[in-house]
Amino acid sequence: ARRQHQHKWLETHVWHAKRMKMVKMWGYKIAERPWMKGVRAQLNALDHECTIYDASYHACIELSGPQNAILSVLGRMTARDIPGPGNAMYVAGTREGRTVLYHTDTYPTRAIAPISFLWRQADITTQSSSSSSSSSSPSPVTVGRKDMSITRPSMSTTPRSLWIWVHPAALLEALEGLKRAAATATAST
Repeated sequence: ARRQHQHKWLETHVWHAKRMKMVKMWGYKIAERPWMKGVRAQLNALDHECTIYDASYHACIELSGPQNAILSVLGRMTARDIPGPGNAMYVAGTREGRTVLYHTDTYPTRAIAPISFLWRQADITTQSSSSSSSSSSPSPVTVGRKDMSITRPSMSTTPRSLWIWVHPAALLEALEGLKRAAATATAST
């Protein structure tokens, strides 16, 4: 529910408002610190159960295009000595990764913000032609009434999407940096 036009409420606003001091930051009403009610229950949850942090106010940026183009842009803005968006464990789209976004070609200085990223899983089904039935092609799989074959297209030219989550305080700087890196990448090709 949204009651204020100036600030958005998180989905967990009512729960947090009962237990924490709410402040207006980055266009959202966010929990700043707990009231001193239920401290024992909070400490017990830390020791024996779990705690949850609502980070849904982080902004999501979607990069779309050929995988190699996305990786060339991010390769100029992330660390090269740690696993990043181009690492095989992340490219499949089954794991979320974390790294730091830097201004173009300035690693390890001029950091913009820490980011989380997730590849959208590649669509590996393609329409098969009914005339090709050689033994080297994958066997067709019936999906509904259409014959589909499972193939693994070349990932370098396949259109992909990468979702990047960045803190709202660094959103504009991250967008400008990504636009600048993409513009220089397309100008150089």
